Amino acid sequence: MIAIKTIFFDLGNVLFAFDYNRFHLKANGGTAVHTLAERELNALAIELECGRMAEPEFLQALLRLYPSLATVANARDAWETIFTPIESTIACVRGLRQSGRYHLGVISNTNSPHIRQLRRLSNVLDCFDSLTL
Repeated sequence: MIAIKTIFFDLGNVLFAFDYNRFHLKANGGTAVHTLAERELNALAIELECGRMAEPEFLQALLRLYPSLATVANARDAWETIFTPIESTIACVRGLRQSGRYHLGVISNTNSPHIRQLRRLSNVLDCFDSLTL
């Protein structure tokens, strides 16, 4: 029998639930209505996550797509607000870390503003030996 040595986790909807309606509520002045800008938003997010766009450029693009955000700080806040910790999975990770039996890793397509927010929500990322983001 082969022993399991490494366990990898994803972030989105594994360690942290995400809901883009939370972004849309802030970006659209309190309504979760998805706009025609949503397709452009998805394309921008891919550019950010692939490293082809820097965070300041991304935030400026959010302001152009969603003028009601008004400031870079509001754009950053709206973009970062989509996550909620999934406590049962986080408890599992903590138990695996405590056992000392496994190398724990994260593999996720994410971006720097989201990582900052996830670190504010929970210190669970400190349980991992490797992060591939």
